[in-house]
Amino acid sequence: MLMQFQWQTTLAFGRNDPQPGTASTAWLLESAVMFADAHTIFGRTERVAKDELFVPGQPLYGQTFTINSLSLGYIYDFAHLAHARVGVGGLVTVYRFASILDAAYGDGPISYMVFLRLKL
Repeated sequence: MLMQFQWQTTLAFGRNDPQPGTASTAWLLESAVMFADAHTIFGRTERVAKDELFVPGQPLYGQTFTINSLSLGYIYDFAHLAHARVGVGGLVTVYRFASILDAAYGDGPISYMVFLRLKL
C-alpha cells in the first residue's frame, strides 16, 4: 500500500516601517507534513526585530531586540466527517534572545499548548 502524504511550506519576509520610528524586519519558515491521512507534524522558525517589548519609563523602552523562536507540533485527526476533520494536537516553542532580556522574560523561556482543531 502506497503511503499518502501532503507537504506544505511557507517562507515569508516582512518589513515594518513606522513613521515616525525605526524600520524592522522579520522572516519565518514553516512547514507541515500530513501522512497516513491522520497525522500532521509541523514546525516553524522565526526571527523578528521588536522594539515594543517595554513601556515608556522602563530602562529598555524603545530599544530594538532580535527574538528567535522555534516551534514544533503534532496533530492527530481522530474523526473524519463529511466535510471536516476533528483533531487534537500540541505545540512547543522555545525562544532565544539577548541575555539583557532575561530579567524580564526569563532565561530561555518555553511555551506550549494543547488544542482541539476543526478543519473544514
